[in-house]
Amino acid sequence: MAQKSPQFDVDKARSQMRAEDLAGFDHFCRFSPTYGDIQRRLQELGFQVSGSAVQAWFTATHPVGHEAKVINALTLNYAGVEPFTALQMSMAIAVNLTDALMKHCTPERLASASAGDLMMTIGNLLKEMRTCARVLQDVKVTRDRKALELSGGYRVVEILRHLSEDSSQAESITDFCDAALLQLEQEVNG
Repeated sequence: MAQKSPQFDVDKARSQMRAEDLAGFDHFCRFSPTYGDIQRRLQELGFQVSGSAVQAWFTATHPVGHEAKVINALTLNYAGVEPFTALQMSMAIAVNLTDALMKHCTPERLASASAGDLMMTIGNLLKEMRTCARVLQDVKVTRDRKALELSGGYRVVEILRHLSEDSSQAESITDFCDAALLQLEQEVNG
């Protein structure tokens, strides 16, 4: 008997979806969600599919494009760079460039420059700085939220273990706590 591929489970679930659910699911998958997000969406729609089946289906159905491969190859040189630090550095560079530009903007130079070009350049630079600042804030908030979720989970597990120390269910509770922590870490860290 031929062995089925893991992605068959997702294809089978898709074939059983109503048309509007299928359209919504396909739209959701176009924006590269995590495998866990896809698996949760399938569960919301009433289908139990393993994580490996989701991964196999997604990589087969949504292969990486040529341009993305080129960009990925270029970014390998920066593997390990901490995103928050890189954003801070980009922000500092933009501020330094703006400062240097302002120091060199004498009334004579401004008079000889094209007002439209100058305004467009300054506007674009300020827009990039604002975007960078917003992303920095979002990264900080996300990191703080993840840390809070994990620390809350660890604290609850610590309390449960302490409360069940001398009970006959201590071992079962410890096993459940370990499983819950593992699931929490996977959900929070992706």
